[in-house]
Order: sequence, then C-alpha cells, then structure tokens
Amino acid sequence: MNAETPTKLVECPFEVRVDNVLHDRFYDVRDAVAVARKVKGTKRSADVVVIDTRTNKLVIKVDG
Repeated sequence: MNAETPTKLVECPFEVRVDNVLHDRFYDVRDAVAVARKVKGTKRSADVVVIDTRTNKLVIKVDG
C-alpha cells in the first residue's frame, strides 16, 4: 500500500445527535439539518444537534 494513501476516509462527516446519542450520519449538511428538524418535531424535549465530525464542532442546535 502506498504511504501517501490515507488509511481512513471520513465517509459521512455530519452527525445528527439526540441527547448526545448518535441518530444518523450524512454526507451533506443540508440533509443532516433537515432530519434534525424532523426529529425535533417529534421529540420536542430532546436536545437535537448536528456535529461536523471532521472538526468535532457544533453546526446547529435545533430549537423548538
């Protein structure tokens, strides 16, 4: 194997987490946000966020 070839690729960099538990992963941030909003609509009291796993930073926290 070539030394310049990465051994691990980030396949789905965006995660939807519900109360700090992984709900789903997405390639596109728009898809992640759309699903996060749907989840928040069904689980009003839950803490629903989208995280960028490449930087481990919060993308959006879905409010009521």
